[in-house]
Amino acid sequence: MTEHKGACCSSPAAICYWLAASLIAWGVLSLIGIYWRPLHGSSAATILFAMAIGCVANWLRNRTLHCAITGPYF
Repeated sequence: MTEHKGACCSSPAAICYWLAASLIAWGVLSLIGIYWRPLHGSSAATILFAMAIGCVANWLRNRTLHCAITGPYF
C-alpha cells in the first residue's frame, strides 16, 4: 500500500521556523524604527515586512509553495 499524506502544505516545524524568522525580522526592523520613524514597531509596514522576510526564509529552507506565493505579496 502507498502511504497517504495529508493535504496540509506546512508542517508544525515549518510554521515555527516562519514564526521565529518573522519575530527576529520584526525585532531588527523595530530597532531600525527607533532611528527611522516609518519602521516603528507597531507600524503596519514593519509587520508586513517582517512577515515577508519570514516567508522568504521559510521558502528558502523548506520550499513551501505557500510561502513562495505570499512572500512577495507581503
